[in-house]
Amino acid sequence: MKLVELKCKNCGAKLSIPKDSKIVTCDFCKTTFQIDDEIKHIKYDNMMQSGYEFEKGRIRAQEERKEKQIEEFVNFCEQQTISNKRKKTALILCCIGFVGINGLHEFYVGNSKKGWIKLFTLNYFIFGLFYDLLKISIGKFQDKYGKYLKN
Repeated sequence: MKLVELKCKNCGAKLSIPKDSKIVTCDFCKTTFQIDDEIKHIKYDNMMQSGYEFEKGRIRAQEERKEKQIEEFVNFCEQQTISNKRKKTALILCCIGFVGINGLHEFYVGNSKKGWIKLFTLNYFIFGLFYDLLKISIGKFQDKYGKYLKN
């Protein structure tokens, strides 16, 4: 135990501490003090196992952080793949093709080239009309930027 000069808290006198003593009494004011060793030695039984568990936890936290970042990126990308054009409007415009004006849904989503072709070929001789109706209704119809129509 390292010896440190101690003073009495009540009167300020110097305390003399016997070796290996746990209690000291001031010679002047007769106040009793308990002495505690400030250095404590901790023994770890499984230090290697504790270090291993700590490292595993640190790696797991890093992986969870990476997974969260990937999930946020995927959500961002999914938001970018949805068009601002509505599926219901495209479906109504496609149905107008039954009365003879074909390709309006292609003009609506920005595919004017396809719109002109479908207008002059009667939407690929009506077969394209049913195909487009099916694609729009199941949500696989895309605008000119390749984005799916929103509901």
